[in-house]
Amino acid sequence: MTDAASLTSLTGRTSDGRFTSGQHGPGRPLGSRNKLAEAFIRDVFEAWQAHGKEALERVAREDPVAFLRLAGAVATQSLPRARAVVFDADDP
Repeated sequence: MTDAASLTSLTGRTSDGRFTSGQHGPGRPLGSRNKLAEAFIRDVFEAWQAHGKEALERVAREDPVAFLRLAGAVATQSLPRARAVVFDADDP
C-alpha cells in the first residue's frame, strides 16, 4: 500500500482532507439532539396539561413582556411565514 492509500484507510480521509465515501467524521451521534428536544417538548406538554390556560392568563397579567416573548416564539415556530406585500402608492 502507498503512503497516501495507507493514510486514507487509517483516517477515512482523502489526501486533501475530505472524508471518503461512507465515512462520517466526529460529531454527535445521530438522534442525540432530537432526544433532548423530544424530552423538553414532553415536559412542556405535561406542564400544559397540569396548568394550561390558567398559567398563560397569569403570565399575561403578571409579566406581559414574557407572555409576548412566548407568543412570538411559538408563532415563529408554528405559523406559516407571511409573504411580504409591497404597495405601490401610484397604483390605484
